[in-house]
Amino acid sequence: MSLLRRGVGSLISSRGAMQRTVAGGSQGFKDREEAAEKLFFNKQEEELLQKLLHKVKSETSKASGPAGKAEEDSLKAVFQKHGVSTTTPFFKDVLQWKRS
Repeated sequence: MSLLRRGVGSLISSRGAMQRTVAGGSQGFKDREEAAEKLFFNKQEEELLQKLLHKVKSETSKASGPAGKAEEDSLKAVFQKHGVSTTTPFFKDVLQWKRS
């Protein structure tokens, strides 16, 4: 009988130790979980920024190509029609605004 008590007693005490370990180890788990979450979102943000950079580069190349030149020429025609100089910073601002 005393052997049974010792076995049950040790089982109960080891169970309590396990619960304390889990409770104490909970902070370590939270830290790892937070680090994994930060890593995940950093990767997501990096992918989105890469896509945005690619989009901006493709739009910039469109604006500097033949289509961009035609766009600039048509805007110059409108400015000249109304007697506005196309050499002013205003023209460049309007052209940049139109391309954005």
